[in-house]
Amino acid sequence: MKSEAKRHTVRHSKSAKMTENQKQVVCKGVAEVLVAAYPGYRWAVSMNHRMVNITNLDLSGKWGFTLDMGKVDADNKKIIMAAGEVLERYNMSRGWADQDAIANAKRDFTGAMIHHE
Repeated sequence: MKSEAKRHTVRHSKSAKMTENQKQVVCKGVAEVLVAAYPGYRWAVSMNHRMVNITNLDLSGKWGFTLDMGKVDADNKKIIMAAGEVLERYNMSRGWADQDAIANAKRDFTGAMIHHE
């Protein structure tokens, strides 16, 4: 799985000011890395300045992680590791999404999955 994820290289501008089109390209690249590393999960990616916000909609659309694109390594290890840590926090497997585990997970009153502390 991880070898597939490494095929997608997220490219970003070194300047702090990016156009909306450049931000969309970066978000698409990050999403491709996540889908290749952890297929079957629904990832949401947005960008504010150089900060990329990533959430997993199967777990909770509210909680996720933020990465500074200026500090992301060429093989996207930081993206893959951070996403894997989010999955583990919710007791979900790294790799293919287990749809039964997602459907049967404990949820709060908003429908967000309850994570393990």
